[in-house]
Amino acid sequence: MECQILVVVLAVMLTAATSSSNADSCTASLAAVVIRGGDECSVLRVHETMDETRRNVSALLQEVVRCNYLVNSCAKLAEQTPNSPSGSYWILNSTDSPVQVFCEMDKVLPANLTVTKGWMRVANLNMTDPNQQCPDNLELSYTNPIRLCGRRRTDRGCDSVIFPTYGVQYQQVCGRVRGYQFGSPDAFHDHGNCQGPCNINRSYVDGVSITHGHSPRKHVWTYAAGNYENRADLTTCPCTGGGASPPNFVGSDYYCESGLNAPPPRNALYSNDPLWDGQGCNGLERTCCSPPNLPWFCKELPEPTTDDLELRLCGDYVRTNEDTPIELVELYIQ
Repeated sequence: MECQILVVVLAVMLTAATSSSNADSCTASLAAVVIRGGDECSVLRVHETMDETRRNVSALLQEVVRCNYLVNSCAKLAEQTPNSPSGSYWILNSTDSPVQVFCEMDKVLPANLTVTKGWMRVANLNMTDPNQQCPDNLELSYTNPIRLCGRRRTDRGCDSVIFPTYGVQYQQVCGRVRGYQFGSPDAFHDHGNCQGPCNINRSYVDGVSITHGHSPRKHVWTYAAGNYENRADLTTCPCTGGGASPPNFVGSDYYCESGLNAPPPRNALYSNDPLWDGQGCNGLERTCCSPPNLPWFCKELPEPTTDDLELRLCGDYVRTNEDTPIELVELYIQ
C-alpha cells in the first residue's frame, strides 16, 4: 500500500551551547511524523543528543521521501489532507529536496476567483503589526500616523526586495499590496528616466513592480500611483481617461489609484486614502476601483517556474518629491 501522509510537522528546535567544545550538549526535539499505510511505514520520534539527532533527521527525511510522505506543493497537501490547518509544512521542491514553507490552507482569496485551496505563502508584510520590521533594502520612512516602508535610496530609481520560493515549482501568483501616496507620483508618465521602449529593469512606474527571475526579469503585476483622482492628464492613472499608458510588458496586469482628490499636490503623505484597496476612487478615477478582485490580483504565468519573486518600490524622481511607501504585502504561489 502506498504511504500517505496525514500530518507532517518537522519542527527541529535546537538549543546551542555557548562554545563549540560543548556542542555535544546541544539537544533537539523532533515532532512526530504521523503516517498511515504500508508495512514499512511507522511513527517516528527523535529526542537524542545532537550528533545522533543529526543522523536521525537525515535518515528521517530520506525515509519521508522514500515512502512518499512529502508532496511537492501546498495544493497537493490540501488535496490529500483537506482538514489540515494553515501553518509550516515540509514539502519537496523541484529537485526533490525537503523545504519548510508556510501553507495557507484556508481561503485567502476572493470567492469569485477560480482557485483551489492550498497556497504557499511567499511574502507576508503587515506594518500595522508593531513588531514587524521593514524588509532589507527598504526603510521605515513614515511612522505617524501609520508605519510604512519606503525606498531607501534618496535619488530616482527602485529598491528591491527578494522573496524566496525555495525552488518550489509554481505557475500561479496571487497577492495584494497596500500603499500610500507621498507628494506627486505620476503613474506611468516619463520624466526622462525611462525612455521608450521602457525597460522592465528601470523605474518604469511610480509605485510597486512585482516580477520573477532576474535574467531577464519577467513581469507579474504592477501597482501604480497617479497624481490626482479627478483629473485626466499624463500624470494620472490611465483609468481616468488621460493617464499615460503602461509599457507593453505590463499590458493590463496592473492596478492604479491616487490618494489625492484635487491639485495641487504637496510634499506630504496622504494617509486618509490607501492605494490599491478598491476604495476611495472619486470623480474621473471611479473606474480605477472597478476591477472585481481588488485588492487582490491573481495571474497565471505562461509556464511553470521556480523563480524567486521580486518586489521593487520605484520612482522616477527623488523620494522627497514622490514616493509610494507600502503598509501591506501578501504574495502566494501555487
